[in-house]
Amino acid sequence: MAREYRISEDGAPGKELPERRRSMRYQPNLLIRELRPNQASRRVISMNSYGMYIRTSVPYPKGTLVVCEISSDSKPTVVLAARVVRCDAHRGIALEF
Repeated sequence: MAREYRISEDGAPGKELPERRRSMRYQPNLLIRELRPNQASRRVISMNSYGMYIRTSVPYPKGTLVVCEISSDSKPTVVLAARVVRCDAHRGIALEF
């Protein structure tokens, strides 16, 4: 897992930040199909057992319920509901299961 560092004012790496994640993050090669509030395909950037970060230029407000369908060639399709916990305008949204 990559370490994160606080950046000092002069741009040099500073003190190492403590790990805040509750579980290991994975970077799957997955597309999801958003069913609600919009119907669109989204790319999963990272995922763990508590949620995922998806690429989208649609900024949903924090607390929005998003229903998604995840499928792969070798596994059955899974439909899940998640809430937006963070929105990075024009980049993506963090969803918590």
